[in-house]
Amino acid sequence: LAAITMPTLVLCGADDNDNGSAGRLAEALPDASRATIPGTHMSSVTKPELGAALAAFLAG
Repeated sequence: LAAITMPTLVLCGADDNDNGSAGRLAEALPDASRATIPGTHMSSVTKPELGAALAAFLAG
């Protein structure tokens, strides 16, 4: 993972407790930022916070 130098956004649901560690993944990527979205693994994709986090990341 250390070889991935492109800016990366790690997203996770606040209540997603069974899909590894988003925090550790973000720490392992040299240029990563992390956003936590309300909800579970799948319900978080319906939240407006997801779109806001993506837009902010893409805007730089």
